[in-house]
Amino acid sequence: VERASGLVQLVLVWNGGPGCRPPALYELIERLWPRERRQSTPRRWHSIWVHWRKPERKLRNAIESKDPNAWQQVRPSAGSLEVLEKLDGLPFTFGPASFQQ
Repeated sequence: VERASGLVQLVLVWNGGPGCRPPALYELIERLWPRERRQSTPRRWHSIWVHWRKPERKLRNAIESKDPNAWQQVRPSAGSLEVLEKLDGLPFTFGPASFQQ
C-alpha cells in the first residue's frame, strides 16, 4: 500500500510462462480493475502485476522466479512502476518484487 495515496500495488503469482493467456487470470484482473472504469468508481489500485512462475523442480517451494522476464504489469498499461514511500523524510521506491510490511 502506498501510504500517501492509499493505493494498493497487487502482484498475482501465476504458475505458467509469460506466453500463455489463461482466461481465469485475465477474468480476475478485469474484475479487479476493469479497463473501462467508471468515473464514479473509487480508485483503489496503484498497479496490478503478474509474476509468471514456471513450474520448475529447482524452485522447490519458492514463490519468486529468478527470470527477469517473469514480471508483467497488466494495469495500468502505462504509468508508475513503483510505489513511493517516505521513511524518516527520505524517499524510497518499492517495485513489485519488494515485500513491504
